[in-house]
Amino acid sequence: MLGVDMYLDTIVDNLSGGQRRRLDILCAAIGKPALLVLDEPTSGIDSEGRAVIWDFIRCLRSEGSAILATTHNLSEAEMFADVLMVMKEGKISFEGRVKDVIARLGEYKRINIINPSKRIIMLFEESGLSYKLSGMSITAIGNEVKVNQLCELIRDESDVIDVFLDSARLEDVLTVNTGMEM
Repeated sequence: MLGVDMYLDTIVDNLSGGQRRRLDILCAAIGKPALLVLDEPTSGIDSEGRAVIWDFIRCLRSEGSAILATTHNLSEAEMFADVLMVMKEGKISFEGRVKDVIARLGEYKRINIINPSKRIIMLFEESGLSYKLSGMSITAIGNEVKVNQLCELIRDESDVIDVFLDSARLEDVLTVNTGMEM
């Protein structure tokens, strides 16, 4: 369970932070509680550990436990939450099922270009879309019409290597609508 069985003979002080977090969750789940409250259950945990923890949480849910978890990791919230509440300045900004929250905030698309030229960056700036330049890529998020218009302009550029176009994630939609950086 949660990969801690191999540490049964290990003193807790000798466990890593991730192993301790798994042990904490396992102890909290003893007796199959009707409600399990978890504060940032995967914070500071590597990707393998996060997968193990979320598998365990899914198992608890399937056995009838309700899970209330806080997280700053919206991709995890998008994948695992039934109902989502987004807090801003101590108040609930948005609440509902993930797909309903996204739908209520509007249909958004995401475009990402690897290794953008100065001309491409200028097109992003002129588009009026919310965009982020980081490292070797530029990403814009916006309504489908504006993103498609930007795609049309970019299509004529010869120096574009890779263009990725997909649906915006929960994090993108909330960032655009609330101004909150996630």
